[in-house]
Amino acid sequence: MKVRTLPFLAATLLITQFVYSQSGWFWQNPLPQGNDLSNLKMFGSNTGYACNWDNILKTTNGGENWQILYTGFNTDNSSLSMIDANTGYILLDSTKIIKTTNGGYNWNFISNYTAGDYMPSKLYYSSQNTGFILGRNSPYYSRGTKMQRTSNGGLNWNTQISDTSFELGIIDFPSATTGYIAGRRDLWTYNIYHLKIYKTSDGGASWDSISNTINMIPYAMQFINESTGFIGGQYYNLGGRLLKTTNGGLNWILNDYNFINGVQNIFFINQYTGFVLSSNGLYKTTNSGVNWSYFDFYPVNGHNDLYNLFFTDLNTGIGVGTGGLIMKSTNGGINWVRISQGTDIWFWDVKFSDINTGFTCGDYGTLLGTTNGGSNWNLIQFPQNEDMGPVAPVNSAIWYIGSWDNGKIFKTTNTGQTWVTLYANVYGLTRLEFINANTGFGVCKYHYFIKTTNGGLNWLIYDNLNYSQNWAMDFVDENTGYVGWKLQKTTNGGLNWDTISLGLDITINDIQFLDYNTGFICGLTNDYGVYTGYVIKTTNGGISWIPKVIGNGSIEDLFFINEMTGYCAGGNGVFKTIDGSQNWYQIRTCNNSSGVIFFTNALTGYIVGGAGNIIKTTNGGGEPIGIQPISEEIPTHFVLYQNYPNPFNPSTTIKFSIPPVGQRHSAGGGFDVRLVIYDVLGREVAVLVNERLT
Repeated sequence: MKVRTLPFLAATLLITQFVYSQSGWFWQNPLPQGNDLSNLKMFGSNTGYACNWDNILKTTNGGENWQILYTGFNTDNSSLSMIDANTGYILLDSTKIIKTTNGGYNWNFISNYTAGDYMPSKLYYSSQNTGFILGRNSPYYSRGTKMQRTSNGGLNWNTQISDTSFELGIIDFPSATTGYIAGRRDLWTYNIYHLKIYKTSDGGASWDSISNTINMIPYAMQFINESTGFIGGQYYNLGGRLLKTTNGGLNWILNDYNFINGVQNIFFINQYTGFVLSSNGLYKTTNSGVNWSYFDFYPVNGHNDLYNLFFTDLNTGIGVGTGGLIMKSTNGGINWVRISQGTDIWFWDVKFSDINTGFTCGDYGTLLGTTNGGSNWNLIQFPQNEDMGPVAPVNSAIWYIGSWDNGKIFKTTNTGQTWVTLYANVYGLTRLEFINANTGFGVCKYHYFIKTTNGGLNWLIYDNLNYSQNWAMDFVDENTGYVGWKLQKTTNGGLNWDTISLGLDITINDIQFLDYNTGFICGLTNDYGVYTGYVIKTTNGGISWIPKVIGNGSIEDLFFINEMTGYCAGGNGVFKTIDGSQNWYQIRTCNNSSGVIFFTNALTGYIVGGAGNIIKTTNGGGEPIGIQPISEEIPTHFVLYQNYPNPFNPSTTIKFSIPPVGQRHSAGGGFDVRLVIYDVLGREVAVLVNERLT
């Protein structure tokens, strides 16, 4: 046994203030948020915007600080186009256009947008009234495109380009009248793509195709005036390509510099000084692209990729990218400082021993601890730099952390101030759980099951599981427990295991038993490549199971607060039940990826996951997606209005109202409301609402 002192680092990763999302969840790491950023644009030296799927980030001090702005529409941001420091447009969820005229603080609905089979990928406004949407035809993948234009700010859209032989994806207007659109056409030969370019000289009213013989996939385009511009991208296996024109696209000069891993973004400050962004670093020229200097900021950005660059002058530049990454340079791109705290660390587990004390751990030996409910998370960096896996608390002081790599288990008895290294000598530890201070269990990716009865000093190793790939485990007491890839149960502390039939061929990702009888399992089925997510429930200790489909894709994690209220998360998002898994509804979080869920009580919960994400809710996860208030009128009595359409399949609108709190018998601050759907035979189909409402 080896003792190592690992004090909390003085610098905390997280913050001093909460920024609440419209969804009921808010960010704790990274700050200001951890979704991928794009559409970066600065106006002057101070004011700038960047977009992610859930909100808009705005800076008013040159990128030093960023505030989160929500649109007020409970749907995804597809693309942002800011015209000036105050006016901008957003394409919402590829179906709605909204507008701001006060710098993003308020957004107003403009119009609905439809494009049939075409999936919009880019919104671009060249002026207050003139805008464009580029899209691809999903049945044709990269061989179908549509470009639509509005001349009245987005109220109406007219199709100008529609073709099934190529895809258009980037657009730039160097002036009010002159603009360019670029994309690619599949040549069907060795995955080679041909460059496709359109040009307008009348503000987009008409477009001409520019003939060329260039083979590449374009990812970025910038024109510094009507005649001089650059297009960058990737050509097959020859690396990145950068093209330059000085005569409005009639001719293109191929830069002979090899931009490794392709050109992702281009930004020229003037005709001489410019930057090319690649996934392996930054390239700079001061002589119009004749020569280039390479700057490797890979160690600085913490393995994150930058998507966009914007330089406000020759020295000051800002970059945004994956995981909420924001970087800034004040010496012309030579050195960069990280403004945000985004990383590529994936947190694999999170546990709390009480409402304040918790730990989460992940890749590269990263362990974060909090003693104030996540207001601050303190970094504990294990010197081994090995991937950390499961977390198991005994109480607020005693914790165990498992290592994925080499069977090490770390123990603290003083809430993380010092750690003892224990050795279980198994590889691929996926779950760890302690029933009390002495008795603990662990399961590995393969056949191994481990057990200790003396607080981790010694571990018994059993090669007795019936299946490998075990990612889930839960014990009810010292004797009764479950593990899964396929469900197995023990009633003698792991000495023997019996395979339990679930009634369907499900791959198990997580298990939780509330007592000897009631338990839940989540995972997926694979029917010839068609994946379906499930939560299944037992009320008799696993003898029989009730399955519930939670949509396409896997359900990775679940957490039940009690027998009625629970959460699950997977590729399709986060879902909640309030009736013991009879019905599930989706809840919106502030990040666009799921992860591991843990709740400390009925209202307070956490989700951790990729890019170092930690988000928190204090209102039980927020309202379900798709249920919106439809009136501001205060009702005076209970009313259930006629739903429409009726009969309905698959959807309907149901309106109901309840009196304000204080009227009649609203003891406890609300009314117990239950809204049930019945079929024509009087059979209960679904319970939509079953909770106390105000």
